[in-house]
Amino acid sequence: MWLRLRQGVLLLTYLIVGRKSWHLILIFSALHTSTPIIISNDLIQAMFDLGKPVLSNYLKDTTYPYTAKGDKDYEIGKFKIRTCITDHNNSGLSNFVTVFSIDCGDDTGNFVFMHVGDSNFKPEQYTNLASHVNVLIPRYVPNALTENNILGSGAGQVEPDYVLLSHILELAHAGVDESRWSLDMALERASKINCDQTYVPMWGEKLVWKNNKLN
Repeated sequence: MWLRLRQGVLLLTYLIVGRKSWHLILIFSALHTSTPIIISNDLIQAMFDLGKPVLSNYLKDTTYPYTAKGDKDYEIGKFKIRTCITDHNNSGLSNFVTVFSIDCGDDTGNFVFMHVGDSNFKPEQYTNLASHVNVLIPRYVPNALTENNILGSGAGQVEPDYVLLSHILELAHAGVDESRWSLDMALERASKINCDQTYVPMWGEKLVWKNNKLN
């Protein structure tokens, strides 16, 4: 499974299972926050125009079936999605970020991944998510190693097979003082995450889920 993450929108671009490969038209998009620097309004409108689901906690009122201000489950085709709402940083942005746990269906061997977006890592807010995932995508956070708060077998925690550390060298941030974390910082942080299989993926790198391994 190759997951492309761009402008805060989770794109399922193509699926590789065994020797077969299918190019997918975008099935749905999942928005973590309304932060202007990490959303694409053009993409959002294109999805609406095509009648495709756009999952968020803010775009429309809750009469729209894909808007949720709290825990919610969705089923879109073969995808089963569980969400919860969490805080961002300690800057007044409470209940601001949606965390997504996605089961990609039986034709992928029920590959499950979790993306936390800009979440702050408070286990008490991780209330509706899978306890085990194949791939967890957390962000590098300034309050060091709070990523580990959600790793484990306790309430509000998850046990991942792999961790892919994200939010590195974000172009919309000017420098380290503005939360643009360097590659060296990312590698140092990844070495301290409580999962033996923790990596910092690079631009252009393709990761394929096959035979229960990320290759």
